Amino acid sequence: MFNPESTYRIQFNKAFNFEAFENILPYLQQLGIKTIYASPIFKAVPGSMHGYDITDPLQINPEIGTLEQLHKISARLKELDISWIQDIVPNHMAFHQDNNWLMDVLMKGQPSVYSSYFDIDWHHPLFKGKLILPILSKSLDETLKNKELSIVSNGQKFYLEYLDVNVPLNEAAAVSLTNTDLATLNKDRDKIKNIIDQQYYVPTVWSDTDKHINYRRFFTINGLISLNIQNKNDFEKDKQGNSLPYL
Repeated sequence: MFNPESTYRIQFNKAFNFEAFENILPYLQQLGIKTIYASPIFKAVPGSMHGYDITDPLQINPEIGTLEQLHKISARLKELDISWIQDIVPNHMAFHQDNNWLMDVLMKGQPSVYSSYFDIDWHHPLFKGKLILPILSKSLDETLKNKELSIVSNGQKFYLEYLDVNVPLNEAAAVSLTNTDLATLNKDRDKIKNIIDQQYYVPTVWSDTDKHINYRRFFTINGLISLNIQNKNDFEKDKQGNSLPYL
């Protein structure tokens, strides 16, 4: 049984990356450190200072380094007889537009191959098969009245834009918007409301989750959506929906 001793906690982020860690290895060796306890190293929300808001658990966070650097660090630690304990985040991910699994769920609803990955109550009476999207600072009607919601496109897909948040529109809405003048459309709040009503999500005020919510989250943090880690079939799939080797 592995028995960690003389453990030193490392907090990786954009201000302290793999290169910075390599630079302090001689110092750690002099201290007599025998075990490194590393914070999450997978792709997280841009600018994350802690790494627990994961957006892709299958990629190294580019803000802290590369897989090649990690292999180099591993080899160096073996030379120094220093062990490594990796903190991972198996039970939740970031409720964020960079979370491609979740964005696929927002675009396709329950039929998405990733919908079972997340602990979502699709039968909640208030949302009727849709996922609550608690991103607004005021009611949907007020937000529309203030023209803070708009439809945008990157040339391939259409999105609902709110401040710095973009969430995808479903295929039916995208087809209906082909050849549409978005500048004209965005002046008509009734049409935008109609498009929103067709989606697999319901934009709400963030504080509404104090009263009702239909996804399990980490404590009461709206930005961290829980995973169904207890489902082995989901836990062992990659981002294409293919099974991963059991690790």
